[in-house]
Amino acid sequence: MTTVREESLRCPRCSCVFLATGLASYGFAGKDTDGRPFFWGLNPLPFFVKTCPECDFSAFSADFSLETRLSSRQEASLPAPQKYLKAAFCYDELGNIIQAARCYQHAGWLFEDEKEEGKAHKCYRDASSRYLEIAEKEENLEYLFLGGECARKAGDIEMAREIFDDILQRPLLPPELKELVFKSRSNL
Repeated sequence: MTTVREESLRCPRCSCVFLATGLASYGFAGKDTDGRPFFWGLNPLPFFVKTCPECDFSAFSADFSLETRLSSRQEASLPAPQKYLKAAFCYDELGNIIQAARCYQHAGWLFEDEKEEGKAHKCYRDASSRYLEIAEKEENLEYLFLGGECARKAGDIEMAREIFDDILQRPLLPPELKELVFKSRSNL
């Protein structure tokens, strides 16, 4: 079950101190093939990303510092998918491709929840390109898989099939990843 609390945060960009809703606890019962958790109760995704009311910097909560002093300023009020898109832009500016990819993917999940398929597909394409960039640089099969999975969710079936087939031809493929690839490939 998801429970929330108020927390005071300091923006890493402008040092503004503001109040935001944070997570006290949450749980999930399983995951989709792309890693999306199936949460119990209230979806905590909107609470993972914070937006500074002063400079609009957006990022995962861990990138802000906790403050002991309280503030009367409230976090910038944005719809959850928009907060993730802002955070993706901020991470791109900082050169943090992996966090940008995660933000685009999470925005896609939230747009799916809102039945905004076109916006979700664009987010998945943006996530896929970043995951594939990381996979190539680091020779990381998990990021390659996530690139393929996001391509699949964006509707690019041919790209997803090529990526999944490439992964399945790799020697010493971890059994968990092999199982995920087969499951995703069967969804094409």
